[in-house]
Amino acid sequence: MDFYNGFKRELLGQVKADTLRYKTIEQSPAETSEDMLMFYESMFKRHHSDWAFNEHSRVNHMLFKTALDGVP
Repeated sequence: MDFYNGFKRELLGQVKADTLRYKTIEQSPAETSEDMLMFYESMFKRHHSDWAFNEHSRVNHMLFKTALDGVP
């Protein structure tokens, strides 16, 4: 279980960084197709970092639940 020791903090940092990048791009006007592509990629990365954080929390919960279900 040491593998997951700082993983949640790392995922949360990634979520915050992607959200900040997304908001920064969102506030600047899209002038070219490259800007729109960068906005789409930022939105995609933000969505996936949120998903990874939530999935990590769900898996952690299921591990604890499975362990506690095995206790008589």
